[in-house]
Amino acid sequence: MVIDITKRVLAVFWQFLKAIQIFVFGLISLVLVVALLAGGLGGSDIEVPEGGALLLNPAGGLVEQKTALDPQAVLMSGDVPQQTLVKDILDALALAKNDERIQYLVLDFDNMGSSYISKLQRVAAAIDDFKSSGKKVIATGTYYSQSGLFLAAHADEVLMNPEGVALPEGYSMYRTYYKTILEN
Repeated sequence: MVIDITKRVLAVFWQFLKAIQIFVFGLISLVLVVALLAGGLGGSDIEVPEGGALLLNPAGGLVEQKTALDPQAVLMSGDVPQQTLVKDILDALALAKNDERIQYLVLDFDNMGSSYISKLQRVAAAIDDFKSSGKKVIATGTYYSQSGLFLAAHADEVLMNPEGVALPEGYSMYRTYYKTILEN
């Protein structure tokens, strides 16, 4: 009988200790979450000077949605394909157009890969929209791919390294005709 009472008292005491542990753990977790949110939601300390410029330097091809990667393949090869979201570029240009502190747009195409014409046309339209606010657009690069040349054509000024290369290949479609092969 005394043993049963002792077991019950110890069981209640153990449950009390577990409740305190859960409460303390929950309180610490809550404080950490609030601290992380407060740190993440705090404004950035980046100051944009008056007469500043927005540097737009897309890396890789322009895409609507980034390609899902196989983690095992990435670990084996170490290669992560570079891609730039079109939406990120369009949003940046729209915000810079209305920002009085930004007076220039600098386009750097050294790391830009090839992209489909539909995406390039959307970015080109956004560059033209940015220019409509009276702000200057400058394109710069050492190597201009076809995609870079297409977008650089929408700039007010195009700068190129004297030792650089531009490859105007043109946009065309090559069809293979098999009629004579099949007839023979």
